[in-house]
Amino acid sequence: MKYFLLIIIFISPFTLAEGNKFQLAKELLVLMNMDAQIETMASTIRDMQSRQLQQYDIPVEAQHEIENHLNETMKLIFSTFKKPSVKDKYAQLYADAFSEAELKGILEFYKTGAGKSFLEKFPSVMTGVSRIAEEQLASIHPQMKQLDVEFQKKLEMYK
Repeated sequence: MKYFLLIIIFISPFTLAEGNKFQLAKELLVLMNMDAQIETMASTIRDMQSRQLQQYDIPVEAQHEIENHLNETMKLIFSTFKKPSVKDKYAQLYADAFSEAELKGILEFYKTGAGKSFLEKFPSVMTGVSRIAEEQLASIHPQMKQLDVEFQKKLEMYK
């Protein structure tokens, strides 16, 4: 019994600290307005999909159906990202990645004017980053197609 009490006394502070880190991480997700960030990510991806679809010769009649299908698919995918159980997983990632002191510092920063500004502008910055990445991928599309053709030829040797 003595050993059991010693184990409880020894482990309890660590368990409390981990629980506190998790709560701090959950607070961070609220401050970061994670739902809005998920919505922005979904919107950015849908915009990219629409631009990519324009590159294909899709019959006008089918475009509406494709858009509806993509909208429903994205709605389903991103709704799962907002579930409380998934948000707990996000919080756990932050709790695992940062110390309690770091989480407190991050929270303090996000509560400042500069931190609030960062959080407010971050989604549009990430949208811009996505557009730049998409442009860069489009600029190398011919080379990527050529690499794919060469790769397919190499795979033919194994048939």
